[in-house]
Amino acid sequence: KSAAQPLNSVTAYGGFASTTTWDQDKITSCFCDSSWSVGLASGEKQLGEYFGPFCERRRCPSGDDPMTDDDETDCESKRQDPISGAVSVDVSAGAAGNLC
Repeated sequence: KSAAQPLNSVTAYGGFASTTTWDQDKITSCFCDSSWSVGLASGEKQLGEYFGPFCERRRCPSGDDPMTDDDETDCESKRQDPISGAVSVDVSAGAAGNLC
């Protein structure tokens, strides 16, 4: 779906049922809505509009900060952390034209 938040290429949770991962088959999460396209492609934003364990939080639309020389809206070859919003370099992430 286009409104899903991008995950790292490897997302795993598992182990032995008799140890600390007894709940590995019982974990669920919400699929939060977004009024804008979410993903790593051109024209998509990396973070969805709604977020949180129950999709109860909402991000405000944002744009480029005119007080800096950097273009904060350009996420080409960058990955935006869904929790902190921090941006890091990741050449396998945002395509040309991807938005932060």
